[in-house]
Amino acid sequence: PDGQSEEHPADTPVPDFLVQEEAKLRKVAAMRKAGELRRPEKSSVDRSTEAVARRLVTEKPSFDVQAELRDAQNQDDLVRAQRKVVRMQLTESKKEVGLEG
Repeated sequence: PDGQSEEHPADTPVPDFLVQEEAKLRKVAAMRKAGELRRPEKSSVDRSTEAVARRLVTEKPSFDVQAELRDAQNQDDLVRAQRKVVRMQLTESKKEVGLEG
């Protein structure tokens, strides 16, 4: 109460909210590292003629599905890789449909 530091017992468990926060931060860091987490873009910027032309001209990133699945070290990595594959397939199918019409 007088402002001095005090020793806490060594056997005190870490509160659950701190453990959950750490797990959440690690998950966000892993998603950011894998390229799955990006800042949202404004729709007008996303639909501009320059943005569409840039998207059509740029080289599409290559993604080796077999290597990603093989390199998965645990179930979380496997799920993340599978979701990435599905997301890429969905975005490609949407782009192709839009370009056909």
